[in-house]
Amino acid sequence: MKKTKLLLFLTSVLCITQTGYASFAFGSELGTMLRNSSYFQTLNPKDSAKKYTIGDSLIVSPLPNILLIILDDARYDSYSSNGGPSFLQTPAIDRIANEGVNFKNSFVTYSLCAPSRATMLTGLYPHNNGAYNNEKPYRDDLPTTGSLLHDKGYYTAMLGKYLYPALPNEPHPGWDFWMAADKWAKINPRYNRNGTEIYPKGHEMDILTDTAIHYFATRADTQPLFLMLCYLSPHKEWIPEPEDSGIFANASMPFPSNFYKYADNYPSWYDTLSSKVSYSDSDSLRTDLEAYLEVVYGLDGEIGRLLDTLQAMDKLDNTLILFVSDNGFFFGEHTLKSKNLAQEESIRVPVYVRYPQWFAPGSIDSSQLITNLDIAPTILAAADIPDTFGMPGFSLKDLYDGIQQRDAFYIELIQDTLENYPDFRAVRSKQYKYIHYFCTAPAEEFFDLTRDPKEDTNQINNPSYQLLVNEYRYKLDSFTTLLNDTVPAGYFDCHMVESLPVAFYEPDADLDGPLYPNPASDKVIFNLNKFDVPGNISVYASDGQLVLYESLIPEKGKTRSMVDVSLVPNGLYLFAIQYRNKIEYHKLMVVH
Repeated sequence: MKKTKLLLFLTSVLCITQTGYASFAFGSELGTMLRNSSYFQTLNPKDSAKKYTIGDSLIVSPLPNILLIILDDARYDSYSSNGGPSFLQTPAIDRIANEGVNFKNSFVTYSLCAPSRATMLTGLYPHNNGAYNNEKPYRDDLPTTGSLLHDKGYYTAMLGKYLYPALPNEPHPGWDFWMAADKWAKINPRYNRNGTEIYPKGHEMDILTDTAIHYFATRADTQPLFLMLCYLSPHKEWIPEPEDSGIFANASMPFPSNFYKYADNYPSWYDTLSSKVSYSDSDSLRTDLEAYLEVVYGLDGEIGRLLDTLQAMDKLDNTLILFVSDNGFFFGEHTLKSKNLAQEESIRVPVYVRYPQWFAPGSIDSSQLITNLDIAPTILAAADIPDTFGMPGFSLKDLYDGIQQRDAFYIELIQDTLENYPDFRAVRSKQYKYIHYFCTAPAEEFFDLTRDPKEDTNQINNPSYQLLVNEYRYKLDSFTTLLNDTVPAGYFDCHMVESLPVAFYEPDADLDGPLYPNPASDKVIFNLNKFDVPGNISVYASDGQLVLYESLIPEKGKTRSMVDVSLVPNGLYLFAIQYRNKIEYHKLMVVH
């Protein structure tokens, strides 16, 4: 059915004129190529006043169009290109990956709607931009991709879910066209369009796609377009387009192998979750998965319509297309039905980028850790805007080219009163993940992602991992300091269930301790009174990279030793002294 509609659409959009040029029908005629022609009639007529022809493309702006597609609560593994279910074919979404690059290790730093989207808009962590949760927007003094590209000369259009429907959705600075979802309705939704409430008929996927097509088709001059296309789908409640409802009724759903609760060594708040965020039976899980995947199928059709429009307009190769999700979602893993948390199903997202000037077709990156902090720097780089705004992320091009590296990143949950979760901070590297919950009693998780990719076993009390656990406790403490995370945590009444005692690492209260001088610029002196066997000294940067290593050989009568840090860059470091089966950690500040 979708193929038929697409053929009708393409037949009507591309008309050969007597002059031999391809032109596009506009005004009331444009409605014939859109799925929701009655809604199209409500668009501002002045936006459709001029015609676009292929001849116009001969005058090409040096700046590309930029299309940012953000899905809502869409998992990493829901598409054929990322190992999705065999019965779900997603050729349009896969096309973005197959004709560009698929970043296989992509994540968000805060798995929740408004904070994640605010990070993509501002390039900053939520604790820095002010969008702590779904009840707080980002600070209004911050520049965003919309305002920065508007000032660069882009026509900027924001369609769909901006941060969160319950937050103020009046037009924000920097957007030439504004159409933000005011409610959660998927059928006959409500939008704030340039300050006026509208109630178009139809499914939100059709309406938003039609609007995106309209703005790509009706730009008359060489002004580049930045279009942010933010579907409410596939956020629950999952409502497929009418023609897609029930198409997977007989399919075998991708049931998780760990559809069971943690039995030992887990934070007690898992036991307090309501049915809103936890499954009690497999029947309801199957129902949800079926509806979710039907919605994803419908989204693929809508994205296909948009891509084919760009190709018909000869705009596809001059458009940077980023396909992402604001966060992942649990579908039954450890019986969870939510996001918010630091586990893989919650923070892992798809990131596909199509832009021939940067990425060859069929490119795959499995080595870099990508986060939503990288979306804004990527958009700025494409628009030739220098990043002078202190954004901690990197351009995806620089990451792909190996110019920038990320070995670990910071994850957070801040004062989220809408769900029954404690605040937490976490660190994920390429191999390990450490999570610290702000509970009234110690509560932590440590996962070996190489041996246990589904995070079924918490290693926090495993003696074999204690050196690593202490190292990651320090990493988290260092990230918190270096990223200026000073937001007070909301403590939660929780503890570890059936856990074994463990010696908790407490970072130095100050920078004196056993290292002298501290801060240091040249030599660091430390005591050797405890050492009677060979050991080693390791100095780690806050991202976990080893910057200095020396063997430690005790000598009779020698009570002190020195390490030269004169070539170590300024910053906060982990100074690790290892001997026998013990390791001591101290913070070291290097200032030249």
